[in-house]
Amino acid sequence: MKKSCPFNNIKSLKLSKKIYFFILFSLFLVNLQGESPLRSVDLSKQKPSWQAVIGGEAVAPAVETSYGFAVVSDGRMVSTCTSRGNVMWQKGVKGRPSNWFSAWGDFLYLVTNKSILNLVNPSGYTVWSKDCGFEVTAAPVTGWDGRIFVQGNENLSCYGYNGVLKWNISVSPLNSLPLCQFSDGSLIVFLAKTKDSKTTGLHISPFGKIIEEITFAGQIITAAQCENGILMTFSDGSFGLCTVENKAAVSKWVQHDSRASGGIPCIISSQDKSALLYNIDHQLKVLIIENKTGNLLNSFNAGKINATSLKHFRATDGGFFVSDYSRAIEFTEDGTINWEASLPSSNLWKYMIYTSNNQILICMNDWVLNAFVMSQTINSKTEKKVSAKKYITPSKLIQKYDGVIYSTPSLAHFQEINSILTRDNYGEQEEQICSELKEQTENYLSELKSHTGISHNNHTYYSTNPLFTQTILDSISKTGTNLFVSDIAELLTLEDDPLLLNSLIVTAGNNGFDQNGRILHAFEHVTVKKISKKDFNSAKLLCDSTYEIVKFMGRPALYKQGKAILANFMNPQYDKPIRDYARATLTKIVELEM
Repeated sequence: MKKSCPFNNIKSLKLSKKIYFFILFSLFLVNLQGESPLRSVDLSKQKPSWQAVIGGEAVAPAVETSYGFAVVSDGRMVSTCTSRGNVMWQKGVKGRPSNWFSAWGDFLYLVTNKSILNLVNPSGYTVWSKDCGFEVTAAPVTGWDGRIFVQGNENLSCYGYNGVLKWNISVSPLNSLPLCQFSDGSLIVFLAKTKDSKTTGLHISPFGKIIEEITFAGQIITAAQCENGILMTFSDGSFGLCTVENKAAVSKWVQHDSRASGGIPCIISSQDKSALLYNIDHQLKVLIIENKTGNLLNSFNAGKINATSLKHFRATDGGFFVSDYSRAIEFTEDGTINWEASLPSSNLWKYMIYTSNNQILICMNDWVLNAFVMSQTINSKTEKKVSAKKYITPSKLIQKYDGVIYSTPSLAHFQEINSILTRDNYGEQEEQICSELKEQTENYLSELKSHTGISHNNHTYYSTNPLFTQTILDSISKTGTNLFVSDIAELLTLEDDPLLLNSLIVTAGNNGFDQNGRILHAFEHVTVKKISKKDFNSAKLLCDSTYEIVKFMGRPALYKQGKAILANFMNPQYDKPIRDYARATLTKIVELEM
C-alpha cells in the first residue's frame, strides 16, 4: 500500500491557502471597485442605433415628449423626432434661443433673446410669446394645473397657459439650486445669501405670496423634489427631507453619512426611493434611501464617475441612470450595474439625455443627434394611478335656492373678477377667485344633475340668471389653468338651455386646453343631440371653438377628432349655411396640419 507523502500534503495546504487569500483579495477589490457591469459598450466605437439632423448645434439638452423628443438649436429652430429618429417637424422661432428649454406634456417652453418666454404646441405653432422683463436664468417649471414658473436672478414670475402674467415678485439674488415644489404646490427658492454659513430660502405659495423665509440647518449642496417633500443634502454629509405641515415648512427627518465629508452633490429621486451620489477615492458611492423615512436601504460602489461634474441623471424603470462626461451607467437598487457605456470624447458633443425607452441621445457638435439603444423596452409595467392635485378648494358662501345650496355673491362681484383676470399681476387674489369660481361650477353641475330629465327653465338659479352664469363661464375661460376643463366638458353634456349651451361652447373655445379630448368628445354629443339642423348660430360657435381648441392643442389625434365633429355638420340634414361654414372651418384645420 502506497502512503501519501507528507511533503505533498504540505504543498497542497499552502496552495489551498494561496487560493483562499487570492479569492478574499479579489472580493476585496470588487467591493472597492463596485459591481462588475452586466454589459459594457464603447459608444465612441459603436455605430449609433439611428441619427437625426437637427438644423444647428443644440443650445440646450433635448426634452422628452410622448412621441419622442424635441431639441432647440442655434439655427433658431426647434426639431421634433419620434423615438426612432424620424423627424416630425422642424419650425423656426423668432429670436435667439437660450439654454432654457422644458416640456409640459407635448407642449414646449423655450426662452429666446434671454427674456422672451414662448409656448410652442405639439405641432410647432407658437401659441404666444411674452417678455418676462428680466433675464431668465433657469428652465421654466410647470405647476400642477398648467401654470408656469419662470425665474431670473432676482425675480420669480408665474404665467397661465394663456400667456397672462399671474404674478411677479422681486427676491434677493437666487443661487443655482433648482426651484422645488412641495406636496401642497407651494414653492421653495434658494437664496444666494447665507446666514451663519447656512443656506436661506423663501417658501412661496403658488399664488405669489411669500409665506416665510427659511434658514436651513446647514449649507445645502443639492435639492430634489419627491412625493414626500423636498430632499436636501448638506456640505457636512448629512441629508434630510423638508415637508409642509399646517402650511409651514418643517424638517421631517435628517440622516448623516460620515464618509461623505465633502457633501453629497447629487440626488436622483424616484417615486418612493432615491439614490444619493458622492465620491470616495475617485469611486462613485451610492446610497439608496427610502424617501418617506430616510432609512438607508443599500450602499455600494458604482465605479469611476465624477459626482461633482455629472452630465445627466434620472430615475428609470430599471433603477437609476447617471453619467459624467466620459462614462454612463444604469444601476438598480440592489447595486447591480445593468450596463456601462464609454462615451465619445467630450470635445465632440455638448448635451446628452437618457430617455424612458432606454436610449442615450447625444447632441453632437456637427448638427447631428446620435441615439444609442441601451436595452429593449418591455411594455409590461402597469401605470400607477396618481390622484389629481389641486391648489384650491371651493369657497363656501352658502345660501339655499329652490332646495339646492348655492354661493351667491353679486353679479357685480363676478364682473369685477372677470375684469381682474384680464389684467396682469392679479397675484394673491387668484386663490380666492378660483375658489369662488370652482364653487359656482360645482353648484351649477349639482343643479343640472338634480334636474336631469325634467324641464328646469324658470325653476333653477343658473338658468334664471343667465347674465350671472355667462359671467362665471367667461371668467373660467380666462384663468389659464386646467382646473375647470372636466367641469366644462360635463356641463356641455348636461345643459339643454340654448343660451347657456352657447356660452359653454364659447367658454371651451376661449380656454383652448383639452389634454384628453374630453371637451371635443362633449362637442360630438352636442353636435348630434343638441344643435338643430337650422341653428346656424350655435353651429357656427361650435365650429369656431373646435378650431380654437385644435389650434391651441396642436395634437394629430385632436385634429382628427375636430375634423370628425365638423364632418357631422356637413350632413345633408343641416342647412346649407351650416354645411358651408363647417366646410370652411375644416379647411382651416387642414391648413394647421401642413
